[in-house]
Amino acid sequence: MKVPVGKAEAVNRAKALYAEYFQNTSYDAVDLDLLAKKLDVVVLKHGLPDDDSGVLLVKDSRAIIILNKNHSDNRQRFSLAHELGHYLLHNANGSAEVFHRDQ
Repeated sequence: MKVPVGKAEAVNRAKALYAEYFQNTSYDAVDLDLLAKKLDVVVLKHGLPDDDSGVLLVKDSRAIIILNKNHSDNRQRFSLAHELGHYLLHNANGSAEVFHRDQ
């Protein structure tokens, strides 16, 4: 079982990531698709059940994020940010894992 990351640690990691990739960009203009690409995370859009906005799959240190293509662009942006956050805070370190809200 993974140890939860505290709020202070999450904030520190987010600030470091922002400084590394987007230091001269406003927060709302951060290109999340570019960030995913830099992190070598594949992003796909697929029809999912309406109550699923995004899914993070990690296997052998490779990550795929699936976004619900039926949701609005704003919701997809939020979901991508959310799933990238899970990836960065709870990286599965090579194990096969699906991250879902019910865990």
